Amino acid sequence: MIFGIPYALLGAVMVGGLVAVYLFRSRARRRPVSSLMLWQKVARPRQGGVRRDVLVLPPLFYLELLALLAMVLAAAAPMMLQPSARTLTVIVDTSASMTAKGGDGLTSREHAARTLREESGRYARVRLILAGAGEPALAGTMTPEEARRMVAGTECVAAGDSVMRALARVSEGEGAVLVLTDRGMPEEVALRPGVVWRACGELLANAGITHASRSTLADGRDAVLVEVAGFGVAAARLRVAAGETMMVDETVTLPARRTLITPPGTQAVTVWLGDDALAIDNRVVLFPETVRPVRVAVRVAEASLRRVTERALAATGRMIADNATPQLVVTDGPADAEAACWQLVFHKPEAASWVRGPYLADRGQRVLEGVTLEGLVWAAGTNPPPGRAWVLAGSTPLLTGDASLHRAPIFRLVAGDAQGTFFQSVNWPVFVWNVVSLCAEAQPGLGSHNLRAGTAVTLRGASNSLVLETPRGSETLALRAGSTTWTPTTPGLYALRSGEAFAVNFIAPAESDLQSCRRGVWGERADMETLEQTHRSYAWTAGLAALALLMLHHARLFRRAAGGSAA
Repeated sequence: MIFGIPYALLGAVMVGGLVAVYLFRSRARRRPVSSLMLWQKVARPRQGGVRRDVLVLPPLFYLELLALLAMVLAAAAPMMLQPSARTLTVIVDTSASMTAKGGDGLTSREHAARTLREESGRYARVRLILAGAGEPALAGTMTPEEARRMVAGTECVAAGDSVMRALARVSEGEGAVLVLTDRGMPEEVALRPGVVWRACGELLANAGITHASRSTLADGRDAVLVEVAGFGVAAARLRVAAGETMMVDETVTLPARRTLITPPGTQAVTVWLGDDALAIDNRVVLFPETVRPVRVAVRVAEASLRRVTERALAATGRMIADNATPQLVVTDGPADAEAACWQLVFHKPEAASWVRGPYLADRGQRVLEGVTLEGLVWAAGTNPPPGRAWVLAGSTPLLTGDASLHRAPIFRLVAGDAQGTFFQSVNWPVFVWNVVSLCAEAQPGLGSHNLRAGTAVTLRGASNSLVLETPRGSETLALRAGSTTWTPTTPGLYALRSGEAFAVNFIAPAESDLQSCRRGVWGERADMETLEQTHRSYAWTAGLAALALLMLHHARLFRRAAGGSAA
């Protein structure tokens, strides 16, 4: 720091001059005289000269030396980290590719933990941000050693990362930022001073399952579709087992696609590949996707409406007639506001007149998916149905919905009979399918038995909580109005407390591709401007010390001069 500031360097040279002045002091010349009667005896002067004398340093020398050193230190402008700047912000990539093993047998996550130990040594605290597939999560502020242990023990199973979103947030502030990931920095990214991007990965060859699905055929058997991609790999060993029966065990050329038909009654189908750099994408489990039936009670008195309703419900293939405990009630009578089941009510119009549109539909409602209204003729009345209007003919509502968090929805459709073109077109069975599907989704349980890691799903239950058996133990989810949104992260087998089993599979082609992984460093340390923002100057303390020493020096000289005058 002294050699970068000229004034401090000049002061350091002057320290040597001060020492030289006291080392080389002059002696008086001898001159013969006839008598000393008129001479006053004085001490021999010790200032100046070129001969080195015995080093006898007075207290003033030390005062002058300390004062000069204090001024040199003040000119060097010493700085110290501010308390708030002694915190290092670390963004850690927690995507699944961080678990890929390199040639040294270590994963990118383990290399990231080692890098964190090297980079965080001069910081008092570390603010750790975990950048998974969703939004970046703040893990807390901790000591560097605690942060290193947390990074080494973090479960990296996310189907993607949010490093760029986390970096965009922290880059707006000040202070040092360290990014730990296995990918190189994108070319379009510009890092501000103080941000360092450390890539801890390695370019590796890998094969992964990029697609796996299971669907039910008309004869009761299931079709399993599997796709395998190779990233730097030309072939891989593929094995597929239906229960205890091995269906496929062969080496396939990549990319490969296989469609298999399972025997009737097969429960779990397991697909897995041979060992390679990344293990998380080598195995999937597929359960049969059973269609969830809906118990329906048809209480329609009008003959034509009852006929078209029963035909549309039967076409869905999901209807079970049940008048005792229905989940869906279709009626042309008054709605029951206290009922716990879904209701589709035919609202009879008064003074009916035919309308041809134009129709205005709320396309945000899922019950209207696939329903087209152009060209339809509808009988509308002067008595609008209650509820929020979802389909209007001009200002006349034709379909309304009445739903809340604490009550099952009620759909009211304006119809006195089945004479309108709406019931004669494909829109009516599509509408009924939407109602039945939404009703089935709203029932307790799972909508699908094969989930993807990192994808949010809606779980429903009959109480205020739902207990899941996960690979890491039991997990209790709080329900609001009988449902909650849950995002599975860890692949494996799961089950509801009721015994309903399902699988969470990791399928993320971007994470399986390790060809963009590398090691390197991007960014630079803080420049002088950033240093001034994050550090506090203590030059004023050295200046005050120099001033105090000079005052003490002059006071001592004043006392010596006063003593000499008195003598």
